[in-house]
Amino acid sequence: MAERAGPRKDVFQAALERGAHGIAVLDLDARFVDANPAYCKLVGRTLDELRGMRYQDLRRPAERAETEEKLRRLKSGDQPAVHVERDYVRPDGGVVWADVTIYLAHGDPGEPDRIVVLALDVTDRRRAQEEIDRLRRQNDLILNAVTEGVLGVDAAGRITFVNEAGARLLGYKASEMVGKERHALLHHSRAEGVPYPDSRCPISATLADGSVHHASGEVFWRKDGRPVPVDYTSAPIREEGRLVGAAIIFADVSERAHAEAIAKRANQRILEIYERIPEAFFVLDREFRLLYMNPIAERMRHTPKESVMGKVLWDAFPDLKGTKFDTEYHRAMKDMTPVTVEEHYPRMGMWFEATAYPTEEGLSIFFRDITLRKRLEEESKAASISRPLVRKIVQDLVETGGVAHQILQQVGRKLAAENPAESVAAYLKSYTDMGLGKVEIEKEEGQRYAFSGTDLLEKRPGSRVATCSFTLGYLSEAVSRQNGSEPTLGTEIECQSRGAPHCRFIVQVKKPEEGLARRVKELV
Repeated sequence: MAERAGPRKDVFQAALERGAHGIAVLDLDARFVDANPAYCKLVGRTLDELRGMRYQDLRRPAERAETEEKLRRLKSGDQPAVHVERDYVRPDGGVVWADVTIYLAHGDPGEPDRIVVLALDVTDRRRAQEEIDRLRRQNDLILNAVTEGVLGVDAAGRITFVNEAGARLLGYKASEMVGKERHALLHHSRAEGVPYPDSRCPISATLADGSVHHASGEVFWRKDGRPVPVDYTSAPIREEGRLVGAAIIFADVSERAHAEAIAKRANQRILEIYERIPEAFFVLDREFRLLYMNPIAERMRHTPKESVMGKVLWDAFPDLKGTKFDTEYHRAMKDMTPVTVEEHYPRMGMWFEATAYPTEEGLSIFFRDITLRKRLEEESKAASISRPLVRKIVQDLVETGGVAHQILQQVGRKLAAENPAESVAAYLKSYTDMGLGKVEIEKEEGQRYAFSGTDLLEKRPGSRVATCSFTLGYLSEAVSRQNGSEPTLGTEIECQSRGAPHCRFIVQVKKPEEGLARRVKELV
């Protein structure tokens, strides 16, 4: 400001010149009349440079028309004051921001009216705000780039922000959620519709104790009233050590929940199968702990399965240690190869056959009681006729003339029954191995067979028997056993002359509606 006359400055004048606020005085044509040092520093010009300059010349060319319009309205009284925050470009190219107030000051009588400009340098604050805005935009970009929902609440539980993914997942616009109480809006009920008390909510726990809480298998409620299965983490937000809110990161797990439901149903169906299969079944993990036992297995041990579930197999059944079950189960687990074990279990006095199938998770074991089978095998073995004795019996019968053909057939059937085989061909091999002669399948048609034999014991020269009834009985029993013990019909062909080197037989499963003669004719 222009210094007043006199040796001392006025106190008010000194305050204006030393103050931080820039002050400038314009005439009614908006030309500078006076300015204090703070204003000159702000715009980067001396007082001499400013005097006579129009105020709008401090603005960029594109902004001058707008400035002139504001000054016109100010002078006309349409606007009492102008208050703006604007930037100034200094002559050196530097840019400063100022909080500017412009008003019309009426002069004393005889004094002209003036336009007064008050300007405060806010460049530092403006730059700090721009940096804050930049960081906020950057944070928004980051938050909106993630696929998970991100929600912020204050200490009272009101939503302060939500990212795009979170709003979209819940069917809202972000503006519709901000300011709302989050529990009442999103978390008021459980999936089945039962009210969810706020006091039990993990988010409320974070706001109460300031710790991180995780939740799984819960739901948030959409705007359209549908529940969304979510997993979420609630973490405290602190400001200068004071708890001011919480950040919630949540993810839609609908697809996972659907897949888990499908897997659960599939597992349930598999479990039902295991519960109903007629074989005993149990499952071990990689440490040989019992994970599952079906009802058949439970009944075989005569005690509730709960008493052994979770225990290591060798602890639950210590007498299995050192048995084939022990060594073979370990081999299956080590080599990842299925194994089958037949072993006697002394404590139960029973024989078991077990098959173990290894997986990455452990062993699946099917086992069955084979005690009866083993007993029958032993009895059959004890009662069976040795091969030399068979030869002697058959030879004696053949050499003893006049023995009924039916008796010889029954002896042949008995011999076949006591030497079970997997197929008709295997029966024939067993027949040859016993030294009774050689028989082959000449033709096979479904359940009908044509056999040819040579060098049969009962047809050797000197035999007193005119037929091969013993061989026919053996072949009939073999065909019968291979067809579920169905009765058979058989006849001899080319075996009528004593000592014939070659014999033929026809055997078929008995079918009452078919005549044997016609079937024999078809085969021959």
